[in-house]
Amino acid sequence: MAAQYHYVSLTEDDVPGAKLPYPLVENHSVVQLKRWLQCRDLTISGNLSDFIKRVRHCIEAGNSQSISISVDGGKWYDLKLKKLKETETQHQDKPKASIPPYHRRHSIKTNLKLLLKRLRHSIKTNLKLLLKRLRHSIKTNLKLLFPLSQETKHQDKPKASIKETETQHQDKPKASIPPVTGWNIFPSVDLPKHFNVGHVHHHIIESVQFTGQTPNTEENEDDDVQDLHTANPLNRGKYYFKSGHVQSMKDCEKNGTYYLKAKVMASYVMSTMYDTMVQISEDSGFVRDASCTCIASSTGRCSHVCALLFAMLDYIEKNGTDVQSCTSKSCDWNKGHKRYKDPKCVSDVIYENIKKQKISDVILYDPTPAYSQQTPQKAGTDLLNATESNSMSSSESMWQSKLYKQYVDYELDTESKALLCEKRRALLQNISIPSSPYPQEIVKEQGSAEWFLERRVRVTASVSKTVSTASNPQSARSILNKILWEENAFKSCAILYGKENEKNAFTDYLTKSRMETEGFSAVKTGLWVNSKYPELACSPDGLVLDPGDENKYGLLEIKCPYILQGKDIRKFDEQLTKKQQSRFCLLRSNGHIELKKNHAYYFQIQTQLGIMGLKWCDFVVWSDINFEKIRVEFDQDFWGTLSEKLISFHHKWLCPEFFEMRIPRRLMPKSL
Repeated sequence: MAAQYHYVSLTEDDVPGAKLPYPLVENHSVVQLKRWLQCRDLTISGNLSDFIKRVRHCIEAGNSQSISISVDGGKWYDLKLKKLKETETQHQDKPKASIPPYHRRHSIKTNLKLLLKRLRHSIKTNLKLLLKRLRHSIKTNLKLLFPLSQETKHQDKPKASIKETETQHQDKPKASIPPVTGWNIFPSVDLPKHFNVGHVHHHIIESVQFTGQTPNTEENEDDDVQDLHTANPLNRGKYYFKSGHVQSMKDCEKNGTYYLKAKVMASYVMSTMYDTMVQISEDSGFVRDASCTCIASSTGRCSHVCALLFAMLDYIEKNGTDVQSCTSKSCDWNKGHKRYKDPKCVSDVIYENIKKQKISDVILYDPTPAYSQQTPQKAGTDLLNATESNSMSSSESMWQSKLYKQYVDYELDTESKALLCEKRRALLQNISIPSSPYPQEIVKEQGSAEWFLERRVRVTASVSKTVSTASNPQSARSILNKILWEENAFKSCAILYGKENEKNAFTDYLTKSRMETEGFSAVKTGLWVNSKYPELACSPDGLVLDPGDENKYGLLEIKCPYILQGKDIRKFDEQLTKKQQSRFCLLRSNGHIELKKNHAYYFQIQTQLGIMGLKWCDFVVWSDINFEKIRVEFDQDFWGTLSEKLISFHHKWLCPEFFEMRIPRRLMPKSL
C-alpha cells in the first residue's frame, strides 16, 4: 500500500490566543498581544506600544494567518495531525451503503418496486399509492435511500478546529465528580501529552473573555474591554508558583480525564491554604473543569488554579509527560565513591606500587608512646633552639635558613586588651612633643638611624594611601611589616635611580625658580611632626620660600620616575604605553598637566601639608631631559577624612603590633 502524506497547517482557530477577539488592536491587553505574537514566532519583548506596532505591521504585511507550527513546542501541530489521522481512519472503517441497481430495461414502476422492497415496505400495484409511499420513505429514511448524500454533506460542512471541538465537549454534561480513591503523590501517572501553555491561556483568558458581549462586531467597537482583568490571575499565578506557594500535589486518572490537586498558599496570609483541583483531558490537554476554595473561584479561573497549572507545566517542560518506573530510574542510592584523579600526560603519570606503600608505612611508623610523640613543627623548633644555643657564630646556620620556629597562636582576652590600651597610652605620651602652634623638626638628616627609629613608631606620609585603604588583617600585615620590622628593605632599580638623581632634580628646580622669581629659595629638610597629630610624621624633600606667592612658604616633593629615563616629560602621554599611563602619576586635562588625585603621591603631599600646616607644595617630576613643576594646593576636606583614617590605623593596628610582635613570629596581627 502506498504511503500517505499529510500536509497540516495551523489556523487561528487551532491555537489558543492566535486570534484577536476585537476589531481594534488597541482594545487588547499586553497578555493577549504577546500571545498573538508568540503564535507567529515574532519578537515578544517590549511594552504595549511596541506590541501594537508589531501586530499592525504583521497584519498589513499579510502574515497574520501564518501560524508557526513550532508554537508551544509543536504540540498543537501534533494534536491536529492526530485528529486528522483519526478522522481518516473512521471514514475508511465506515461501511458504505450502495444504491439498489437501476436497470434501464425495467420500467419505472418495476424499479420503484425494487427500491421499496429494500425499504421493507409493502408493495401494491397502484402507482399513485406507490409514489406517495416513496415520498414518505424519502423523508423518513433518507440515509438508506441516498447514502452518498451524507458523505457529500460531510465534505461540504467546514471542519471544526481543535479548540472548537474541545469547546463543544465542554458544553456537554461532564462527569466532574473527582474520584475519592486512587490519589498518589505527584507524579504518579502519565501526564496529558499535549498539555502546554496555550491550554493555560485558553482556560484563564479565552474561555471567559466574551461573557456578556459579542466579539468582532461594529456595535461593540467602542465598548470597554471587559476581559482585561483575566490577565491578572495569569500573572499572579506565575508569581505564586515561582514563590513556592503550590504544595502537596497529588494526581490520578479516570475515564480519560487527568485529575490534579494541591494546596496553594494565600498571597498574604501564609497560614491560609486553599484546596485547588483541575480536570484535564488526556486526549487534547484542554482544562475541562477547575475549582478552588478561595473567594474568587466562582468560574474556576482564580490565580491559585493558574499557579497549579504552571506547576504542572514546569514539570512537563523539565521531565516530560511519561512517569518512569522505579526499575527504569538510574541507581542513586548505591553509588560508589568518586575517584579523585588528576589527569596528566601519559609520560608524566606515576603509578605507585602497593608494596612500596606498605614499606613506607613501616618506615614512617613511630613506636614511641602517644604522649611523648612530637609534631614535625615542634621537632623543627626544638632543633633550631638547640642549634642557636650551641652555635658559636653570630650568622644564621644552615638549619636556621631552612627551618622556622613555629609559635602557637593565641587570642586576646579582656585583661590583655586592657593592658594593651595602657601600653598604647604610654606610647602616645612618649612620642608626643610639647604643644606648639608650629610643627617641629625632630630629625635633621634623612636616612640616619635616628630617622628610621622615629619613623618606626609613626604613620608617615609615604604610606598614607595604603594605610587609608587597609580594611582587613591581611592588608594591615603587609603595612605593619614594612613600618616596624623591615630593616633591610629591598631596593629596586627604580628606587636607586630616584635616589641617585634627587640631587640633580633639586638643583635644576632651584636654578629655574630663581631665574623666574627674585628672592626664591629652597632648603633640604628632615623629619617633621605636629603636636596635633603625634601619631603622624612626614619628610618632605625641601622647604620653599616663594616671595611671589600670597602664601610665601611651601613644600617641595621630588620624583624621578625610572620609566621616563631618556624621555620628554611633557610628552608622557605619547611615549608611555596605556598600561604605563594608567599607573603614572600625571594626566593631561584641558591641555594642562595635573597630578592624579587618586594617586599615592597626592595622598603623600596632602599628608605633608596637613602636618606642616602649609597651603601649597611644588611637585617636581624630573627626567634627564627636562622636568615638570606642578603646584598642588592643600585640600582641607580631603585632609580631614584622611587624617582620621591614619590616626585610627595607628591606634587600632600599629600600637598593638608594636608590643605584641606577632608578625615576626609568623602570626596575623591583632587589632584593638
